[in-house]
Amino acid sequence: MSVQESGKLHEECGVFGVYDKGEAGDVAALTYYGLYALQHRGQESCGMAINDDGVFTLHKDIGLVGDVFTPEKLRALGGGRMAVGHCRYATTGTRSRSNAQPLVVRHIKGSMALAHNGNLTNAAELREKFELEGAIFHTTSDTEVIAYAITKERIHAPSIEAAVEAAMGQLAGAYSLVISSPSKLIAVRDPVGFRPLCMGRMGESILFASESCAFDAVGAEFVRDIEPGEIVVVDAQGVRSIRSRCGGPSAMCVFEFIYFARPDSVIDGINVYQSRVEAGKRLAVGDDVQADMVIGVPDSALAAAMGYAQQSGIPYGDGLAKNRYVGRTFIQPTQKQRERGVRMKLSAISSIVSGKRVVMVDDSIVRGTTSKKIVKMLRDAGANYAVYDKTQPNPTVDQVEEALELYHQRQCTAIIAIGGGSSMDCAKAVGARVAYPNKSLSRMKGVLRVLKATTPIIAIPTTAGTGSEVTLAAVITDGHERHKYAIMSFPLIPHYAVLDARLTYTLPPHLTSTTGMDALTHAVEAYIGRSATKQTRELALDATKLIFGNIQRAYEHGDDHEARENMLHAAYKAGIAFSMSYVGYVHAIAHSLGGQYGVPHGLANAVILPYVLEAYGEAAHKKLHQLSMAAGVCAATDSDAEGAAKFIAAIKELNASMNIPEKISGIKHDDIAHLAHTAEREANPLYPVPKLMTEHELAALYEEIADWNE
Repeated sequence: MSVQESGKLHEECGVFGVYDKGEAGDVAALTYYGLYALQHRGQESCGMAINDDGVFTLHKDIGLVGDVFTPEKLRALGGGRMAVGHCRYATTGTRSRSNAQPLVVRHIKGSMALAHNGNLTNAAELREKFELEGAIFHTTSDTEVIAYAITKERIHAPSIEAAVEAAMGQLAGAYSLVISSPSKLIAVRDPVGFRPLCMGRMGESILFASESCAFDAVGAEFVRDIEPGEIVVVDAQGVRSIRSRCGGPSAMCVFEFIYFARPDSVIDGINVYQSRVEAGKRLAVGDDVQADMVIGVPDSALAAAMGYAQQSGIPYGDGLAKNRYVGRTFIQPTQKQRERGVRMKLSAISSIVSGKRVVMVDDSIVRGTTSKKIVKMLRDAGANYAVYDKTQPNPTVDQVEEALELYHQRQCTAIIAIGGGSSMDCAKAVGARVAYPNKSLSRMKGVLRVLKATTPIIAIPTTAGTGSEVTLAAVITDGHERHKYAIMSFPLIPHYAVLDARLTYTLPPHLTSTTGMDALTHAVEAYIGRSATKQTRELALDATKLIFGNIQRAYEHGDDHEARENMLHAAYKAGIAFSMSYVGYVHAIAHSLGGQYGVPHGLANAVILPYVLEAYGEAAHKKLHQLSMAAGVCAATDSDAEGAAKFIAAIKELNASMNIPEKISGIKHDDIAHLAHTAEREANPLYPVPKLMTEHELAALYEEIADWNE
């Protein structure tokens, strides 16, 4: 894998091979039709190598199969007994003719043509190792790394299949290969079986392909799938199999069934079309969606939409029209090309969707480009939506019920929460009430009281630090009892989170500061708690580093895109960390103040945090020292006590620099005993805090936090 491409999403290619024993005829034409049937797996480039008694003739170029292989080009390839073909999507490497496949390698023991579908996870390491040994690479794809590994082994191995078997021990990741040596055709599938590969027969001639649909296209018979880890060798003596790397756990990529493969293919014994219908049925199980019609995004999502309609009883309809002359937008390499492709590819049928409540089934929500544009098309064509804009800080039960009423009145089927934690808490609570129409919110408070799937929830944060877009909690206020409580259950985790820094540019400085410090509180409490894991500690450290490096920039310059984006990522990471490892007394105290006085949650956390960290004392020093180093405010040589003190001092300095008050106004002496009792009941025994505190100790904290000079 090339370094410059390692962060990109990886996808599919198609491979094809034939060993002609007399029945196949023109192997170039046969490979052409096989690749044509596999065109859906890659549209950037294609190629084929013809093997005529060890003499390889290669043609490859950027473009579709029908454009690259003109009749003249096919004739120029000549005849032969074997052929290897490939159609490519750029999984790794840049878009260029040199990265097109197959690769033809010539070495001291002969030549080899190789076509590869998949991605190595250790390509960069192998490339560096081989380069240090003197190798020179001509492409940026990991296919050349595989070719070099096999060639290196072939120098000493007794046969090409022995070299392949030895090279497999060095390769990690996904690879389905078709290889031609001067006298043999070889098919190889990685030990996990991540990508498909199958074998077909045309009389005595043997064919290999990524999908069985290629055999149908050339009139061949499907024989079987290549097993994970298997090497199949075809030569003049017949067909034999090497299974020394078989028998481990397998893990076929589920996207093959959902999206990549053609519906008429059979992969590992499963019909792709039927698998999509079944997926749609399972998607509908447990849904209580009120809608007028189900539509699918053409073409690969249509079967799933039919399954959803069958299971739910909602009528199926064709709400989107497709231009059949536009390829897959997901497989196009750049964002601009994908967006242009969506506009050319699909259009909503207004007469069908206008005024309707539509369930849209899409199998392509990876980058989100296609789905975003399609949803906009449907909205523009008149599909229904409603807006609830009365959510306030510390959302109340009454607000949730009001939003729920609107949800039912407008017969909605999903909820989009745009804003801060309060908007998301309200949305989650509405989702819980939709799932449990006869159960009040107060009966859901606590842990795992919501077990049914909620209506789809999409969270779009517009603050500097909610984290609620990834958490399992909804915090609701009983306005009549002036009590704040949490509902915590896995179905409340939003189905999708959209992080767009541009939506936070206009967030006022005082909200940037308090919501950003709220995110810091999430990270700190997750890190110092007793249920932290390696993963949550890493997330919390990353979040802490991002917040200390960006919050003041975002506070002072609202349109600093990098700072805003980093704050969103920090909040996201901190949200995951505290959702998995939980929070502590900062939140318990903040919840009590929010319920009793309506103190905004972010402001409360920002003010309370340094007081609680000091109260933990030595029990938190070691972990606070580690956070202090992540924040860049102390040295590793400092003692734990010194590092902790510097971290707490840095928090106070951050608050002061952003005009966050040191105290909270409005606290009444007569309420402190009740507040301390509420916080103690919330935190003990549920919160894995570094040190338990009594109601008396908590009351002393309220005394410290309160602004008695107001």
